[in-house]
Amino acid sequence: MQIIYTEEQYRMYRQSLLFVLFSACARVFPDKVLHVHQSVNRSTYCEIPGIMPTEADLQTLRMHMDRLIAEKFPFSPQTLPKEAAITLLRKSGDIASADHLSYSAKKTLTLLPIMDRYYSVYGKVFPHAGYLSSYELLSFDAGFLLRYPHPSTGGEIPPFHFGRKILDTISEYRAWSEVIGIENVYDLNRTILGGQINSCINISEIMHEKKLSEIADTIKRNILTCKVILISGPSSSGKTTTANRLMLHLRALGLSPQMISLDDYYLGRSKTPVDENGKPNYEDIDAIDYSLFALQLRSLIAGETVSVPRFDFTTAERAKEGRNVKLTENSVLLVEGIHALNEKLTRGIPTANLYRIYCSALTVLCFDRYNPISPTDTRLIRRIIRDSQFRSTDAAGTLSMWSDVQKGEIKNIFPYEETADVIFNTALSYEFAVYKEMAEQLLYEALSYEEHRETVERLLEFLGHFVSVSQSLVPGTSILREFIGGSTLHDE
Repeated sequence: MQIIYTEEQYRMYRQSLLFVLFSACARVFPDKVLHVHQSVNRSTYCEIPGIMPTEADLQTLRMHMDRLIAEKFPFSPQTLPKEAAITLLRKSGDIASADHLSYSAKKTLTLLPIMDRYYSVYGKVFPHAGYLSSYELLSFDAGFLLRYPHPSTGGEIPPFHFGRKILDTISEYRAWSEVIGIENVYDLNRTILGGQINSCINISEIMHEKKLSEIADTIKRNILTCKVILISGPSSSGKTTTANRLMLHLRALGLSPQMISLDDYYLGRSKTPVDENGKPNYEDIDAIDYSLFALQLRSLIAGETVSVPRFDFTTAERAKEGRNVKLTENSVLLVEGIHALNEKLTRGIPTANLYRIYCSALTVLCFDRYNPISPTDTRLIRRIIRDSQFRSTDAAGTLSMWSDVQKGEIKNIFPYEETADVIFNTALSYEFAVYKEMAEQLLYEALSYEEHRETVERLLEFLGHFVSVSQSLVPGTSILREFIGGSTLHDE
């Protein structure tokens, strides 16, 4: 079996497998166009408009895919000047793709011919399909899932866990994208070049505020029992800004929210578990004093005053003095941290006392109907910018940590996403246009690090398709301010 050791090899495998699927679909459903949507549980969700694929349909697709793989179906991408690529698409009858690509900020575009169609290529592919030894097609919702090996499972296909809430959230935000008329990168570029980006930004931000307002209303309706608001999510999902904005919404409703951080419940240097390299592993739930946390939550819910600890990151130990916290009838406690939804933290506490929020950057923006944008790339670019701005870490440093961050997420965060009462999608349709110039500068500085070259080149290629937008247009309360700086959510 083809072992997938790195994130970049995984992406190449997935992209190549998709082209095999496109070729099989062109043979089985010659009058239909496959639509590729966002990832669901490390699988790719696909639909064929007008067709609800049966198991027999999927078996026919598998038969054609297996044949193409056995025959080592060649991939021959062609990199062309933008105008030549657009002309080729128009001649083949794909007017929509030609119109979209006319708004690309790049001077060259890559197309892959499959039968009588051309597909845009974003990223690398294998020379031929013979490299693809493992995949699954699984009936799902109105379409099916394309499943493939993943580096987190040692090159095996990961076990599948159905995520209805995630899928519903993606569908909701996709509908919002249709409302503002920005469903792909080129819609965004056209909006920017047409001088209409302010409207896009304002509507996008209002949609976020609307969702936060709905969450705050739900909390207030249940204020007599719902006393603890748990906010979790993977790295760079915007947990901190979500918590701070929710605080404002709750205060506007007349409530008295208080906030504590799970970081203050770290056990300290001597008791922190270590990773396989012997380094302190603060990503592990066992680095948290969750017994103390659960005990104090129960006391707070009972109306008692507790002394919340304070962790001193300079000494990597708990400080001698904490701070007193007490919940009144009109107050709620907000708890933000990567482990906030882990059941160990709330063991023995009635569900009625808890409200769980899961933050995730579920990017619905895509390149075209074949090429979605990875939510993981959204978070990685956010993290690169934030680490540079606030943690004195360059892009190479962030990339060096990213693999361990992802391993921690798969173990400690993703398994709990479906336990959330609500999923808040922090992605914004215009954010890559804002990140473009800053991220490109940071990535160019990391090009000299050979171990990161493939990832850096891929991200630069990705950002190259966007027209940039000035950071000055981003509101001070936006999620994006958590990464680029300039937030107005904190008093000076």
